[in-house]
Amino acid sequence: VLFSFHLSKTSAWVWAVDQRHIEVFPLPPMEQIAKEVADYNRALRAGESADAPATRLYQELFGKVPAAYLQNTRWLLEPDGPLYELPFASLVVAPNTYLIEKAALESVPSALLLASGGMPAGGEFLGIGDPVYNAADQRFHGGHGKPEFSLARLPNTSEELRSCARAWNSPSPNLLTGG
Repeated sequence: VLFSFHLSKTSAWVWAVDQRHIEVFPLPPMEQIAKEVADYNRALRAGESADAPATRLYQELFGKVPAAYLQNTRWLLEPDGPLYELPFASLVVAPNTYLIEKAALESVPSALLLASGGMPAGGEFLGIGDPVYNAADQRFHGGHGKPEFSLARLPNTSEELRSCARAWNSPSPNLLTGG
């Protein structure tokens, strides 16, 4: 399913598109979404509990979308405006359940690129991920001081990058991981 967002000062919408249907649903004003995304990101960076804003954002963005779309296990997301800053995967869909646990998420720059011939065959692929953040990662080879902020390694991100490269069908993908 494709979720395509349009946010402007005068209107905000999400289109839900699958193989048989296309529907559009209203969203809160862009200013409200921008503030909530900024507040959510600030809470995440501060290490505060962010489940309440993550639940609220999920409901605001997808609450009016019928379950038939939401039950799809592969989501293409075409964000707009402040939604480029939103970590969709961490939105809370139900108590103790994150969106990434319900669906594979892929951000697309434009739904038009999904059309046949929209992407050049065999184009170059650059994947950046699975970084070493700090001493919480076994691959860390830096100083031995106690980190001020510690993030554990995200599981399976290297394999996800390799899968993306295979799907892209690049003859020589460039994958930047680790340090």
